[in-house]
Amino acid sequence: DLPGQIHVKHQGTNAVVTWTPEYNPKCFVVDWGTSKEDMHMKIVTTTTGNFTLGNFQPYKLYKIMVHASDLCQCESFTRHEKTFGVTHSYSVEGVPRAGPTNVTVLNITKHSALVKWTEIAPEDCSGFLQGYKVTYTDSLRKKSLAVTLNSSSTTYHLTGLKEKNTYLVQVSGFTIAGEGPPTLSQPFGTPKYGTVD
Repeated sequence: DLPGQIHVKHQGTNAVVTWTPEYNPKCFVVDWGTSKEDMHMKIVTTTTGNFTLGNFQPYKLYKIMVHASDLCQCESFTRHEKTFGVTHSYSVEGVPRAGPTNVTVLNITKHSALVKWTEIAPEDCSGFLQGYKVTYTDSLRKKSLAVTLNSSSTTYHLTGLKEKNTYLVQVSGFTIAGEGPPTLSQPFGTPKYGTVD
């Protein structure tokens, strides 16, 4: 558990980062970027715990780490720094670029079925994933139902299905910016008796 909370407020392509230092080291070292290959570093000698980072791209997840250090020469501070806090941030959130993968329907009975999927990959989310929307329709498009689930869900139990009917299920993810493209299941049929093997 890290001692500090970091807050990020975006203004265009800049991010204003603030935190409350629990003591006053000589400087803070800030690392930020979208991946190990794309990390930037800045040494901040202000003790106010407030500074601006630039060049943030929209729809990308940035990791921002603040370390406290009492040695401010570049080559020696890594051995003397202590991580104060870490946060993740988007400058602009977008809708997911893709739906979840591997949407499958299992345990089909005449009135119910289990829908399973693999979560949307983080690089396809374009924002913080809020949840999933599961929609199913029967073959005559007479009955349709949509449910919203939280982002940790990867299954949903469909109930109230009609026997001897064909259904199609679609699952999409959504962020604060809206809903992404849905992934369709294979059509599946409910049996007249018992379960489908």
